[in-house]
Amino acid sequence: MGDPWTWYTDPPNRQGTKSPSPVRWARCGIMLGDSLKHSVLSPWLVLVGLFCIACADERTTAEQMGAAQSPDAARAVDAMVSIDATGPVEDALMNPVPDLSVMDAGLLDQGPEFITLPASQPAGLGARIYEMDVPIDSASARRAGCLINGLNVGSGPSNVIALGGGFGAQIQPNQDGVIPLLLMFLVQEWTQGLSASELSSVNLSFGRGLHGLGDTFELSSENLTYPELPLEGGWFETSATDFELPISLLNSPTVPLALAELRIRGRLGLDEKGMRIDHGTMVGYITQDSLLNLLSAIRVICQAETPAGICVLIGAQLDQPDADLLSLASGFMGGYDTRFDGNRSVPCDPTESEECDRISACMVFAAEGVSLVTE
Repeated sequence: MGDPWTWYTDPPNRQGTKSPSPVRWARCGIMLGDSLKHSVLSPWLVLVGLFCIACADERTTAEQMGAAQSPDAARAVDAMVSIDATGPVEDALMNPVPDLSVMDAGLLDQGPEFITLPASQPAGLGARIYEMDVPIDSASARRAGCLINGLNVGSGPSNVIALGGGFGAQIQPNQDGVIPLLLMFLVQEWTQGLSASELSSVNLSFGRGLHGLGDTFELSSENLTYPELPLEGGWFETSATDFELPISLLNSPTVPLALAELRIRGRLGLDEKGMRIDHGTMVGYITQDSLLNLLSAIRVICQAETPAGICVLIGAQLDQPDADLLSLASGFMGGYDTRFDGNRSVPCDPTESEECDRISACMVFAAEGVSLVTE
């Protein structure tokens, strides 16, 4: 990912230098606390990290990745603020249109959505997520392009992800060259000679990836498929479906984070290895059942003979009754900010209603082309 400071720093100052943001210090404190988990300093380092998260600068990587969101991003932000709290956000924010300001500047034809496929790709075109983060607050989430119902606009899970050390270590190769959280996209067929901007639709699949021989990958058989997914200027948005995201907390064994009504949005293009996705967002909702399953999985790994690092931090809380533990965990994730109305998730203010039962979640990502396993 290049300069290691890029992922957690503020933009360069007037002198062209960089300084670490509070999020950087927060995650450093948490990870250092884990590495020193047998030391009396560990809890204090973690507390310092969590305090920094609470006061972190809004200019996060998630915001940087989403800064050039879909062509109607400004209109989308206005709609997010002004839309009726009982109405679905998605209906007002569908069908992106070309960014005329970019077209007028003569820059659009230089983007990846205008690169054409140079040669036949019998296995299709693939991409893996190599950058992913959760916005730290609702304002950052709106600016990052999180089009989702909920008072927190999908930013609630940021504390949990930060507590677990962030997605960075999970989506990059470890010391053995293995990517712990390998998430991939696949387009089965791509008309040779056409760019993403010239395609009207693609057959897109998304799910866990598998390592092949050498530097090759393949999509697992258990994946989400979106046949004839419409494209407009390279932009796409999937329909809503459920998906289970495996996450690791401080290098623990993976635990399931199930997302209801997952929607994926981004801009498709091509690079030297295959397909790429820029300005991507994944939005969905964490239900009470999903949260309880996550906590149950953490309980299991904390009962192992050698507990994971996360157990040093929260193990004492896991003995609480389910109802109390759910209340504690949901509060740590910003509280329930949506409810299911029998058809879909709609905004819900927990200070005004006792029916709020879901947590909005948004992850901002970018994906790069990879070589696929061939028969």
